Amino acid sequence: MSDTKHKRLFWYTRRCGIVRGPYPEKQICRYILLGRLCENDELRSEDGDWAAVKQYPHLIPEVMKLPPT
Repeated sequence: MSDTKHKRLFWYTRRCGIVRGPYPEKQICRYILLGRLCENDELRSEDGDWAAVKQYPHLIPEVMKLPPT
């Protein structure tokens, strides 16, 4: 996937059928880092379909991808 495809303006979240947003991409990354979004919560870009957070690895902060110490 190209970088331009990753750059969405706004994202929506869905958990237990409740939709929230729109949020800018940086806010989504922050929510993942803080644990406010889990890998099984769903995301949708402005023009996309719903998919689990884990389907958008570019949104997961690098520090979370490091091996445990």
